[in-house]
Amino acid sequence: MKKLLFILLLFLTTNFSWSQEYAWAHVSNPDYGTSNANSCIVMAEGKLYQFHFADLANIRVGKYDPATSAWSTIGQTTPAAYITKMHAVYKNNLIYLLAVSSNDYVVYTFDPVSNIFSQISIALTAPMPASNTKMKVGFNNDLYLLRVENYANIYLSRFDITTATWTENANYTTLLNPTSDFSVSSEQLELYVSNTSIYCGASTNTVDRIGVTTPANLGVIAPYNSAGSNDAQIYMNGSLGGNKQFYFTGDGINEPIVHVKDVSLN
Repeated sequence: MKKLLFILLLFLTTNFSWSQEYAWAHVSNPDYGTSNANSCIVMAEGKLYQFHFADLANIRVGKYDPATSAWSTIGQTTPAAYITKMHAVYKNNLIYLLAVSSNDYVVYTFDPVSNIFSQISIALTAPMPASNTKMKVGFNNDLYLLRVENYANIYLSRFDITTATWTENANYTTLLNPTSDFSVSSEQLELYVSNTSIYCGASTNTVDRIGVTTPANLGVIAPYNSAGSNDAQIYMNGSLGGNKQFYFTGDGINEPIVHVKDVSLN
């Protein structure tokens, strides 16, 4: 049984209120099960929560408490389908878990106080959904999911937390993957949410592209680049190519910083 190792930063407070010491520790969840994939982690209320597809049958919740340096299994649920990937975020005092299966996407909530694990959404069904997905928290009590269908089509879907429903399903394939050369097994998606805009990116076999949309009008996406070509393609030192790779960083308020590297130089 392969165990998943996490690196936790443990805070040790000294006698001085302004001084702290830090120590690293490796922590292994003993209840990881036989599965060595399909898991995710999230921090909530000062504790680490791990969701894993235990024994390929149940979504199980493990909690690591730094105060006791111990793991405990605190909940589980049995999904209707085989889980290929999961994302977890903490918002509104709840953990929101997105479970990706072979034919749909389902949102669950887990309450860290009561340990109640509940499915809150109907399934967002999709033909041949890919495990290559990105999920981010929005500013309007919502979640955004960037995903791939049929190994080619790129969609941004919005989940409304208040109503527990999928309310948007925008197709960005024309801008982000016009030549349908996206490989779900090796290529990447990137998603970044600011206070006014949503930035979606895709690396295909030939070029990388970024588009920007707004929460008020997800149906419209515009090219986002600084090269002036207005085609959404990412340029590095004035050139294009399939050997580029990129990712977003930022403060979650302003527009992102786009980091690009030429992977052929690795």
